[in-house]
Amino acid sequence: MPPNEKTEQQELVDKLDGANLHLAFAWRTKPDDWHVEIAPTLDPLSDKLMELAANTAADLHDNRSEIAYDPDWPLNETQFFGLPNAATGQPPSTPVGGNLLPQIDDFGQLDMYGTGRRRSNPQLYVIVAQLDDGSIAKFGRRVSARHLLKSSRWIRAFWTGETFSLLDEGPVLALDPFIDWIAWRDFVLVVDAGGFHSTFRTVPQLRRAVQGHVDAVTQQIGIQNVGDFVERCQATPSMASKLESIVDQKLYEKPIEELKAYSVRYPKLGVTWAGDELVFEGDLKHQWSILRLLDEAGFTGELSGEQFEAPAKRPL
Repeated sequence: MPPNEKTEQQELVDKLDGANLHLAFAWRTKPDDWHVEIAPTLDPLSDKLMELAANTAADLHDNRSEIAYDPDWPLNETQFFGLPNAATGQPPSTPVGGNLLPQIDDFGQLDMYGTGRRRSNPQLYVIVAQLDDGSIAKFGRRVSARHLLKSSRWIRAFWTGETFSLLDEGPVLALDPFIDWIAWRDFVLVVDAGGFHSTFRTVPQLRRAVQGHVDAVTQQIGIQNVGDFVERCQATPSMASKLESIVDQKLYEKPIEELKAYSVRYPKLGVTWAGDELVFEGDLKHQWSILRLLDEAGFTGELSGEQFEAPAKRPL
């Protein structure tokens, strides 16, 4: 059942009642490689974590609607992205977070926090809810510098919302009353795009992918000054991200005549052609022109007849 189905979302809400709860901390070692440990929790922290998970699931069901994934679209309080995360299917989906979620699914084999090898501050905490049907729902939130109220290499206390439950001297980790994403069954449901991307869409990954993405585009359509285009995308994460989205859409595979006609229809996109090749112009006014064209950024309002540029396209 797809994640935008309200019946499945209600099922998650219902199954959280009485779920067995754990808390995990995760450290990124490489872009897709994580080290995860389970942390002991003290009352009333367990109740607070359950409340946070339940409120997040209820908010997803009651207040949010799924929109098409766009890496540059900031979600508001009525929206979420649904990303498939299954190893099944043809082709199989690329796992979100590399080996992070499979480790959490096997949480019984993880080191206990404080006994494992990690002593630096984690990048992520995850509320792990073991449901009565055997499935595991994960509720993740990034850890940023502002969450650490004392500077130290050890985490020794938890904020419960009203009091600090001290384990020993050390930093206090303030847990937000918000979650970035929910992973359940074969989907990751993103409710905070900024938090999700800061965790899983790393700039080094984007930069490494640029050359391959440009190669895919130039197999279909030539780009003059392509070396400068690659360098600019690698230097500008937002351009690299948009390029990644463009390759997923594959609109660059449209016939050259259609792309040319589209660029003529929307001259404010600023596209320059040299015969059947696109021209990358590196000035600030035109550096986005090729990306805007291949992202189908221009549209015409049906009622007003006015032309617009869409920063993100959401199917209605």
